[in-house]
Amino acid sequence: MTRRLFILAPTAAIAGTPRSLRNALCDAGNAFHEPYVEWAQRMNASKDKPETIPADALQAFDPLPKLWRDVEHKFRTWIRGY
Repeated sequence: MTRRLFILAPTAAIAGTPRSLRNALCDAGNAFHEPYVEWAQRMNASKDKPETIPADALQAFDPLPKLWRDVEHKFRTWIRGY
């Protein structure tokens, strides 16, 4: 086995791997996580006024329901795939 073939073998294996339903679910979860953390930080920044919701927290919350529905959809697809 040559050095070039030794280096290319793992790369070819990774490139040839089909995208799995589990990976799609994990990607959807990762896409949800970052905006959720941002929203939670903005809500926690206003914890001295528990009766109010800051406008920037409302803006940060806006994409969360759609992103979560995507996670649920990928989860159902993953479960049905088995």
